[in-house]
Amino acid sequence: MADHGGVARRHELTDEKWELLAPLIPRAATVRPPVEDRRVINGMVHKIRTGISWRDLPER
Repeated sequence: MADHGGVARRHELTDEKWELLAPLIPRAATVRPPVEDRRVINGMVHKIRTGISWRDLPER
């Protein structure tokens, strides 16, 4: 997990919210290529809050 220093960027989960959510995410048997769960969730939050299309999501 990336160190966010307790400060979330706009449309990203704070460390505190991530600590509550992380244990609820099931582990996938295989993921190719491996992707950090927090990055995926932050992408979903960003998409929902902004209405941006999936292909226009920023890489970070």
